Amino acid sequence: MFKKLVVGALTTGIMLSGAGGAMAATPNTESPKPEKVTMAAKGLAVCNAQYENTKVRTEASTSSKIAYNVANGTRFTGEWVKGQTVNGNNQWLKFYNSNWGTYLYVSKSVCN
Repeated sequence: MFKKLVVGALTTGIMLSGAGGAMAATPNTESPKPEKVTMAAKGLAVCNAQYENTKVRTEASTSSKIAYNVANGTRFTGEWVKGQTVNGNNQWLKFYNSNWGTYLYVSKSVCN
């Protein structure tokens, strides 16, 4: 079962669509502030999706039954965790989606 995460240009926001309706979140496009630099220094990782239709999953595994497609250049901030891929173990970026109140994962192999 695939749901789709529709992502416009970073300045227009992110739209999530699913059975429960649509939700929107506007990413922060401001220049870095001191508190953001401090967060990065505390170990938060950043991933910029480098492919069109990069999959964001509900589990740290390529066999996750639910996946969302995101646009090239979508930016995620979270922490690296271990997960499973077709070729064995891999690192996944675990990030919190405040609109859905859940964690999602993106494979490090699709980040730049």
